[in-house]
Amino acid sequence: MNVLFISQYYPQSIAKKCQDISKIGLNWAAHNLSKAIIRGFEVCQQDFHVINVAPMSSFPAFAKSPRVPGCEDDNVQSLPYINVAYYKRKDTYRKVVNALFSWCRKTEGKKIIFFYNFNYLNAIIPIKEAFPDVKAVLLVTDLPEYRVRENKFLSQINELISPEKKAREGERFNYVDGYVLLASKMRERLPMEGKPWLLMEGIYNDEAALDKCSKDPHKVLMYTGNLGARYGIRVLLDAFRLIEDSDYRLWVRGNGELTSLVKERAQQDSRILYLEQMSREELMKREQGATLLVNPVLSSQEFTQFFFPSKTLEYMASGTPTLVAKLSCIPSEYYEHLFFFEEESAEGLAAEICRICEMPEQERNDLGQKASAFILNKKSPKEQISRVIEFFDSL
Repeated sequence: MNVLFISQYYPQSIAKKCQDISKIGLNWAAHNLSKAIIRGFEVCQQDFHVINVAPMSSFPAFAKSPRVPGCEDDNVQSLPYINVAYYKRKDTYRKVVNALFSWCRKTEGKKIIFFYNFNYLNAIIPIKEAFPDVKAVLLVTDLPEYRVRENKFLSQINELISPEKKAREGERFNYVDGYVLLASKMRERLPMEGKPWLLMEGIYNDEAALDKCSKDPHKVLMYTGNLGARYGIRVLLDAFRLIEDSDYRLWVRGNGELTSLVKERAQQDSRILYLEQMSREELMKREQGATLLVNPVLSSQEFTQFFFPSKTLEYMASGTPTLVAKLSCIPSEYYEHLFFFEEESAEGLAAEICRICEMPEQERNDLGQKASAFILNKKSPKEQISRVIEFFDSL
């Protein structure tokens, strides 16, 4: 069985360049999951090839250069592309299709194409028409209707000038042979029509583990990720405002519509630190140095039923205790390894933060270490991708 993975990550040889180009930071969620999948294929010794498109927000608003570099090694072909809004969709699609045709022509035996989310799924139509024996599997990380658009105006224009787009996007699902889902309720919104599927809520890339760092002497709360309003950032900021203890700190790293609010609160309260763009290694050290990692997204947000919060895996793997709302997308096996705030308000979040931070340090850290062991043992690339490979074999 030969596997081709359409990925979205930053290969080491171009990662620094991508970081320098970006004005707002990189898409670490896509990077982390893609890398974990690749790592899983490696440790499972599965024959695989990777066609990669390094995810980058568009020039000129969010990037300093209109060009994203590419690179190649033994089994990874990272495609260069023109990163200008709207045009990049055509450029990357054309290059992905050409790379797929090349791989299919030279590959013999059973062929599986594993798509990372919907971005290039349209490419399966010409591929399956030319190579009907190819099997297509779609990894669904989130649903299109809940994805954050970097430019909503351009997205609306694209819909208007491409009337065939919706029909084409509906047609592509006819060519999908199986699904790998991060949340089981995604089935309710996808045209799966009885096709086989596998639940894989996430993978932690154990290759990224660092030597343990010492804890900051203060009681540090940390949030990393998208600063969009729907992710509970305002609730977190309001909760921290209710905590008057001068020993508490709040570190925030990310970008989004509430970035200006975070910076404004940081100017008003010296205990709040907004962290500028940094490498993944630096970010992981910060997470290890914190007292408590917080994901404040509320269960009342409808989209939380149809995704798995990937940052939860990274938070837990760090060994630092993690506080979240009890989202329906989090399987029960995680419960004993997490702290939950039941009252989903600024007051409820503040009360739970204080309760956890005032616990005996050893008790709190023990839970963090057990959570880390759970992720490293149960959600490792080897464990999860071995399940994916078995699923591929069944198709």
